[in-house]
Amino acid sequence: MTNTSPNTDDFINYQSFFSPQDAQPLLEFLTEFEVQYQLEEIPELLGQPLIGDHLRAKWLLRIARSDIDNVNELLSKAAEQINDVPKTHYLHKFTNPELRDIIKSPQEWNPQDVHFAKLLLKDRGKPYE
Repeated sequence: MTNTSPNTDDFINYQSFFSPQDAQPLLEFLTEFEVQYQLEEIPELLGQPLIGDHLRAKWLLRIARSDIDNVNELLSKAAEQINDVPKTHYLHKFTNPELRDIIKSPQEWNPQDVHFAKLLLKDRGKPYE
C-alpha cells in the first residue's frame, strides 16, 4: 500500500503496526497533509519460531527522510487537540509499564502515541510525572 512516486530511495522506517487497519488513522493523516508514504508487509523469516509471533509487528510504515520533522510536528500539534484516546487505538492493549516505556522513549514512537500513552495513564489513575 503506497501513495508515493516511483523514486522512494530516500524513504526510511517510521513506525510499525500489527495490521494495516492499525495503521489506517495515521495513513489518513499523512494523506490529508499530502505526505508520501509506503506501507509494506514485513516478510517472515524462514524458520521463524511461532511462539510469540503474534506479538511481532508485521507492517512497516516508511516516509521520506525529509518529511520526518514535519510529520512529527504535525502529529504533535494534532495530538495536543485530542483529549480522549480513540477506543479502537492499539495502545489500549498496553500495560501501564509499557505505556511508561513509550513516554520514556519518545524517539522510538510517534508524538501522537506518546500523547496517547500519557492520556491513558491519566485515565487509569496513574498519571506520568
